[in-house]
Amino acid sequence: MTIIQARWLLIDDIRNIKGIDKIARTYDEGLNAIHNEGPWECIIFDHDLGDKQIPERTGYDLMCELERHPELIPNNIILVTQNPVGRQKMEVLKNKLLRRKHGI
Repeated sequence: MTIIQARWLLIDDIRNIKGIDKIARTYDEGLNAIHNEGPWECIIFDHDLGDKQIPERTGYDLMCELERHPELIPNNIILVTQNPVGRQKMEVLKNKLLRRKHGI
């Protein structure tokens, strides 16, 4: 019997959270982790990833990547953003993704 450890990914340009398996600081790092380093039990998303050159590349955009690749949706999604407009959009998508993942 193989036991698979639940792994957590944090996508945030600033925060550190103890016990996280992987921290992605940029959109590109997050995209790579989602596609190539999973599966993830939980992904924690910030909206603003501090990319001044390409500010439209956000945590929300990474969540949209999960929508395009539903096989990558984790069992849980946590939002840590302080951006109120971004959080509202992310909440709607989070609920949609988790309903899809859990067949609700």
